[in-house]
Amino acid sequence: MIETDKAVVRCCGISALVSSYTLLFNPADLDQYRDIQRSLKSIRNSIYQGKTIRVITGAVPNLANHKPYFESVSSITVTQDGVPFYLVQGVDFNYPAYRQGVLGEIYKRWYNIPQWLPMTGCPFCERYCGQVRCP
Repeated sequence: MIETDKAVVRCCGISALVSSYTLLFNPADLDQYRDIQRSLKSIRNSIYQGKTIRVITGAVPNLANHKPYFESVSSITVTQDGVPFYLVQGVDFNYPAYRQGVLGEIYKRWYNIPQWLPMTGCPFCERYCGQVRCP
């Protein structure tokens, strides 16, 4: 398990390594979002603003997927029991860009509930826009 500033970051389906701290960066991870939705409800991603974060993946990373959310990104390879793992180290996390890019896409895909449907609560919307339903 890789920890940086108490954040374990998930990428490319390594869900066995996920603790209660989870961030998504790879667009492919959005398809797996429902699987880790519970842990995302307990996180305030804004606390990582300006911090260095390491993303672990079992596949060679595409640094372009991470670049919009950091000042700089680099790749590190680690071998464990003969199996290579790849780390993307992102320096100076840009939460506003992450909120607009990743969380905005999650909102569009799963939480853009029609106004005519009643809502009594939505933990994602309450964290994303501060209301039960985002305008």
